[in-house]
Amino acid sequence: MKVRSIELRNAFSHADTTVQLPERGLVLVTGANGSGKSSLVEAVSVAGWDTTLRGTPAWQGKAGFVSVAATDAVGSLEIVRMQKGKSRALMFNRGGGVPVKYETQTKAQTALEQLIGPHDLWRRTHVFSSQDAAHFTMAKDSERKRFIEVVAGLDRFDDAGKRAAALALDAKKVLALAESARVLAQQAVTATQDRLKDSDFRLNQLPEPTEAEDYSAMAEAAMTRTAEIRTKRYDISKEIDAVAEALSDHRATARQAEAYLAKLSRGECGECGQAISDTLIKRAKKAAATANTAAPVVPPEWKVELAALQAESDTLLERLGMWRGAAKEAAQNAQQRAQLVKARQALLGKLEDAQDAQDASNEALASARVAAGVAVAGAKVLSVGGVRSHLLIAALTGLESVANRWLEQIVGSGLSLRLAPYAEKADGGVKDAIAIEIDGAGNGYGYKATSGGERRRIDVALLLAMMEVAGTLYGGDDGTLFFDEVFDALDEDGVEGVCSALESLSEERCVMVITHNKVLESRLKRVASARFNVDAGRVAP
Repeated sequence: MKVRSIELRNAFSHADTTVQLPERGLVLVTGANGSGKSSLVEAVSVAGWDTTLRGTPAWQGKAGFVSVAATDAVGSLEIVRMQKGKSRALMFNRGGGVPVKYETQTKAQTALEQLIGPHDLWRRTHVFSSQDAAHFTMAKDSERKRFIEVVAGLDRFDDAGKRAAALALDAKKVLALAESARVLAQQAVTATQDRLKDSDFRLNQLPEPTEAEDYSAMAEAAMTRTAEIRTKRYDISKEIDAVAEALSDHRATARQAEAYLAKLSRGECGECGQAISDTLIKRAKKAAATANTAAPVVPPEWKVELAALQAESDTLLERLGMWRGAAKEAAQNAQQRAQLVKARQALLGKLEDAQDAQDASNEALASARVAAGVAVAGAKVLSVGGVRSHLLIAALTGLESVANRWLEQIVGSGLSLRLAPYAEKADGGVKDAIAIEIDGAGNGYGYKATSGGERRRIDVALLLAMMEVAGTLYGGDDGTLFFDEVFDALDEDGVEGVCSALESLSEERCVMVITHNKVLESRLKRVASARFNVDAGRVAP
């Protein structure tokens, strides 16, 4: 942005200061150290972004404000940053209109930066200090590289590179977990398949399934038949007992008959003494003989049947035990088979789940590999040796070309520089750094071998080149440039060339030069569009 005016009230060391700046031309600001010269630049930083360049407090503890009026490609813009106690407020408007009110200061700041850009952009392309001039040239090679990266905006890769590296690390961890998960899933499948094989083996070892009910039916029939045999045997036994009893009675009768016959054989009755006739004796003998021959006899078939029934009963009882054992064994086999079949079905379900988990782990592993590959590739691209190295080389090429152009304008011919993105190590390797090689001074030993005056000229040329390159890289405009004691270390020979360069810059834009170098001050007085002398926070023309 092109600053038109800067106003300070109770800010920094200024109680009441207002300066007007031209649209283009050179503005010379002089004064003793600590007089408040740099506060003019700080005021722009505070007004636009509520931050200082050097980390110094902006306010004096009283109510105050800083105001900056500027123009850009759209039109005029007025910014006011106020402070009272610990409270601050921001107001800005376009074209002198009524300031827009925002719900919060954060929202107001966001809206303002949409108009003027971020602080970092303005700082890199419009503000330069003596520290900036020496920082690059006097730095170590690695620090110099870092400075170029900041100027070229490559430091924005820092966070991206760190995040990419962190994402790559996380992706590798996820990949390792996915690989472990796949191994576990494969082990689960293998273990389940082994258990399933064992279950099938145990099933095959069982006898062919039989119906326990068949053995139970046979055992029941055997028990029924055994009961029938028992009944029949009982009945036959009773018949035999009856015959035995009849035989016993018959034998008793026969004995009585024989005893009677014996009495009759004596020829007279033993009771009455009457004589017994031969006829009666014959009849008695015949009756006794008949009694002996008519004795009851057990039929032989009864005993045969009884023996057969006993044999059948024994066989049935033997088979009954066998059938009962077979029925029990069949029931046990059936129960064991049912348990094994049930367990097998459960194992089949587990195997299916394990295979699904294995498929999922394979997919997760494939995705993790892709993600890890992308993350690692992204980290590599965003690393020092990735895309930023190519951008750095491009920035160095432009910076070297522009610096030599400025160096020629400041010094004339005979002095040039080269920026080498990599420096060779003693062991033949390279280190990621930037070295300044000088032609025309230093006898080939680089920047540090040049004289003090030559170094200051190189410093200024590089500073102006970094300003120009940063402006190009960031799309910088032709806004006001601020040089804060950048050129004070120049000798008299270097002042003329630098003043010529500043005159060239001031033809297209406003250039504020803050200095207490008397030689530079005297030279710039002749071409300055405006001059301000600052003394203890007071500005005088």
